[in-house]
Amino acid sequence: IGMSDRHFSSVLVMAFVDASVNDSFWLDLSWDSMQGPMLDWVRKGDSRPMDYDTIRQVAEMFSTIVDTKSGFTRDHSRGVASAAALLGSKCGLNENSCRRLEIAGLLHDIGKLRVPDHILDKPMTLTRDEFSIMQRHSFDTFAIIGKIHGMEDIAQWAGDHHTKMRQAGDKGKLSLEARILAAADVLQALSQDRPYRKARTLPEAIEVIDGMVSDNQLDADVVACLHENSHACWEAATA
Repeated sequence: IGMSDRHFSSVLVMAFVDASVNDSFWLDLSWDSMQGPMLDWVRKGDSRPMDYDTIRQVAEMFSTIVDTKSGFTRDHSRGVASAAALLGSKCGLNENSCRRLEIAGLLHDIGKLRVPDHILDKPMTLTRDEFSIMQRHSFDTFAIIGKIHGMEDIAQWAGDHHTKMRQAGDKGKLSLEARILAAADVLQALSQDRPYRKARTLPEAIEVIDGMVSDNQLDADVVACLHENSHACWEAATA
């Protein structure tokens, strides 16, 4: 309330305060309450083409909602999107693919809207059940974006961002875009504090990423390209 007029309309702030007094206001914001109406809107809403700038603005809006769900992930999705687009261009993707990869980066964690805050911010090892809930967010991301006509490839890339190379079996089963997004996600995440660790420096992050290549989690070719452009990708991820 103290930020009224300086940052927000005082009329809207007071309307929000009045509405939020009731518990039902907050319960209606839970994923289980929102999922049905959101998917119905996607399926039944007006179908109309949107240009890249409009799609990007919508994706940025959702990324902000997702990233502010936890105090540890502020601007995470934007950093992933920027790093992925840059790394994609360095890996030889054309401009259109890099733009779509940027959208995938902005939306890759939208499935976390379903993950309870106490799991996202837990400072210790997750239980098996909590880990299963956390891991599900990639599937939920795929399910949400996949309902949007024309974004099926983006849904696949975003949904695969936690799929390890050893799980995919071979590179043909995991798109280049998904492999790039996975590396960008790890790079950006390592640049930020998490409940269970402090942020890493660039050399420390590269060391972790190299270990993930050795463990067949990340693609060696993509990471080799990341090595060649590490400072530029780090700047994109942390800007």
